[in-house]
Amino acid sequence: MTEGARRPSRWPRGRIKALAWITGAMTFVASGAVLAAHPKPAAASGGGTKVRASGVRVIRRTIIRKVIIVDPAQPSAGSTQPVVVSAPTSTSSSNVGTVAPPPTTTTTSGS
Repeated sequence: MTEGARRPSRWPRGRIKALAWITGAMTFVASGAVLAAHPKPAAASGGGTKVRASGVRVIRRTIIRKVIIVDPAQPSAGSTQPVVVSAPTSTSSSNVGTVAPPPTTTTTSGS
């Protein structure tokens, strides 16, 4: 009385895979049979032009997207200030009377 109902046995993995392959192949063959059984539309008696059986006009639209790269905008006058960088001058005994102006480089901060 304490024994439960016997569980149904599970199918082996190989049998399940075989069943899946068989059903897949049958589906593929059935779709081919449906396409073969469908009657072909009557050929147009005109020249080499193709006419759709339903008479629907096909409109083909091509969308072209262009990317235009321009120089970056110049910063406004109030947003950045020029930065002046000067190299230190060195004095030696031979150049005591003459002092050359230091080289200056002017750059603007930002990108």
